Amino acid sequence: MNENSLNELLENLSISVYECSITTERKVLSSNTYMKDFLSLESEQDINIFDLVDDDSKEEYLQEFELMKKTKKSRNLAYAINLLNGKKKWVQDNMTPILDINGEIKSIYGVMTDITVQKKAETIMFDYNEALKQGIHEKTFELTKVNTELENINKMKDKFFSIIAHDLRGPFSGITKYIELIIDDKESVSKEEICEALQSIHTASKGLYQLMENLLSWAQLQNKNSQAQKSRIKVEKIFKEVKEAIGLNAQVKNIEIALEPTKELTLHGDYFMIKTAIYNLLTNAIKFTPEKGIIKLKSSLQNENVKIEVIDSGIGMSNEIKDNLFNIGSKNSRKGTNGEPGTGLGLLLTKEFIELNHGKIDVHSSPNLGTTFEILLPKCS
Repeated sequence: MNENSLNELLENLSISVYECSITTERKVLSSNTYMKDFLSLESEQDINIFDLVDDDSKEEYLQEFELMKKTKKSRNLAYAINLLNGKKKWVQDNMTPILDINGEIKSIYGVMTDITVQKKAETIMFDYNEALKQGIHEKTFELTKVNTELENINKMKDKFFSIIAHDLRGPFSGITKYIELIIDDKESVSKEEICEALQSIHTASKGLYQLMENLLSWAQLQNKNSQAQKSRIKVEKIFKEVKEAIGLNAQVKNIEIALEPTKELTLHGDYFMIKTAIYNLLTNAIKFTPEKGIIKLKSSLQNENVKIEVIDSGIGMSNEIKDNLFNIGSKNSRKGTNGEPGTGLGLLLTKEFIELNHGKIDVHSSPNLGTTFEILLPKCS
């Protein structure tokens, strides 16, 4: 094929063929008609290929161009260009260095192919795959969340069955036996024995009443619509009310409850929930504090929060018990220093009440060194 035939072939190809300089700008020295049409060039218009390269492609383009000059070997590069008519296209540019008799690059021959449709297809597929991955991730997350909720529901169910099977049935059984004893042996039972039995029945009844209160409150909390009815609460006032409500329980074990509130300190929360939470913590402290012990109920200001502390001189707890204290599935229920029964439900209820009021609860304890429960609640602005 002679030179004229070759030029005629190149001129009629439906791809861009060009010769450009070896400078970074890559000034086009000659090109076929198709390239002029493709780049929207006037017939005699000068153009530098680098000026057309999109900003996002320039760094990679320069790296490939310098590598071609260094190795003196062809490089094939895909990059975006901005045409003179304002359109943006993607091209595949095969750059081949042309060497002189001394082995130096004198110019570059290039073949530029329009790959805009291919790139759009790749982008669509990439976006589709990413969306698919995201969808799978979201569904996996949702399934994990549902499984976690189902596990918690099963744990709650097991906890309720445990309470009904043991903690409710046991005291009722004891009360029934005491009453049967009095009825069956009413002629021979002494007045002192009747009083002792009635005292036991009274103690068991109070415990059952408190347990039922906690069960009902906890059941209501499982309703996702449960919300705290917040108001301004005087800490000193709620301390006094809780001490009065629990006073008899402390007197039975000759335990002193010392109030150390910060004067005029107020917090923002649901009155019933906060009072119940403190009451449950005091009940727990009395349960695990030996006779003639002391329990302190303190409050202080900590940044934007009110800190409430329930500090007892009781038997404390191990790290294992402490780490699972608020875990519904744990079996950390222990009898108190006087054999008082418990379910751990009061502490679970307390934690949920505190969190519904945007607060936090923490515990510090060691065996035989007492326990401190700390509550942080938002102060009134």
